[in-house]
Amino acid sequence: MLQRTLRINGVELQVRAVDFDLLRAQSEEVRKRQQDPKQDMAMAAARYLAELLAQGAGDKDLRFRAALELAADLGIRSLIVDAASRQLRIEGFNEQAALAAAFFQGLPVDQFEVAVKRAQILNQSAAETARRLSETARTGGEAGAKAAAIGPKGGTQKQEPVKLEFRRRRR
Repeated sequence: MLQRTLRINGVELQVRAVDFDLLRAQSEEVRKRQQDPKQDMAMAAARYLAELLAQGAGDKDLRFRAALELAADLGIRSLIVDAASRQLRIEGFNEQAALAAAFFQGLPVDQFEVAVKRAQILNQSAAETARRLSETARTGGEAGAKAAAIGPKGGTQKQEPVKLEFRRRRR
């Protein structure tokens, strides 16, 4: 059996299916956090996950599990959240998850390429941000790394992962 995971601050969290009505309610919460209609929904989903983490939500919280599933459905595979300083950085997107979501949402076949292309573009952007952070940290020290953490649209991004407490269940 294939299990989906999403990595937050270096911790792999298992994505589990939740009730459809709960997913619908949480998708409305994600929509409320979309600051610009042209902005990708993945950023709004990541922001909502970060907000829930800041509130102390964990794997037992159904809202958090639904938000985790929505983020994974939007193709997010890894993100770094620093709740204390309110910084967020998406590290990577999963092209296969984006394609599967397009299929299961009933999109026409001609839209599948658009879903994969979206994930590829977002991956390129995340890789460019990571490259810029590492290059600036190497050449400019901490002050340079903080300057590089400013994203292309003026948002700040954290350069190091911060451990948040998650309990793993053993099987």
